[in-house]
Amino acid sequence: MTALLWGLLLLSGLALLAVIALPVHLRLRAEAGAALRFRAEARLVAGLTPALPVFDSTGGRKPRPAPGRPSAAAPGRKRRRKPDAGGRGRALRMVRAAPRLLGGVLRRVHLDRVAVTGVFGLTDPAETGQLYGWLALLIHAPRPPRVALDLRPDFTGPSLAGQAEVALYLTPIALLGPVLRFGWDVFVVRR
Repeated sequence: MTALLWGLLLLSGLALLAVIALPVHLRLRAEAGAALRFRAEARLVAGLTPALPVFDSTGGRKPRPAPGRPSAAAPGRKRRRKPDAGGRGRALRMVRAAPRLLGGVLRRVHLDRVAVTGVFGLTDPAETGQLYGWLALLIHAPRPPRVALDLRPDFTGPSLAGQAEVALYLTPIALLGPVLRFGWDVFVVRR
C-alpha cells in the first residue's frame, strides 16, 4: 500500500514538474467599440491544452455595495495593528528591487505576435490628420513580421473602434530565479 502511495506521489510530482517546465502560451485581447472589453486566455503544457480563460471583463463580476451603505461584513470591534518597525525599510527595499524583478521577468517572456487594427477620429478633421501623421511613423516603419499595425483615420467625427491582440509565451520555472532574487533582496538582505 505504501509503495502505491509513494508511486502516486512521485508520478504527481513529475507531472507538476512537467507542467511548470513547459511553456505557457498567453493570448491577451482588447476590443474598443461601444464598450471596452479585455480578455486573457492561457494554454498550458506548451500550448497543448485548450484555451483556459484567465480574465474576461464582460463576465463574472460581483455586485458592489452601493456607496454610503455598509457592506455585509459582520460588525465588530476593529483591532489595532501594532506598528511594523521594519515596514518602511521593507517597502523601500521592495521599491529598489522592483526594477530588477521586472527586468528579469521581461527577459523570460517571449513575444509571438502583436496585431493592432483600428479606426480613430477626433472632433476636428485637421487634428485627426495631425494625429495620423504622428502615428504614420509607427505604422509604416520597418518592424518584425510578427508585429502588424493597421490604424486608419476617420475624418467624419469622433470615433474609436478596433482591437489589439498580443500572443506571448513564458516558462513558469524560468520565472523562479527573478522571484526568489526579489524575495531575497526584500526579506533577507538588510541594507
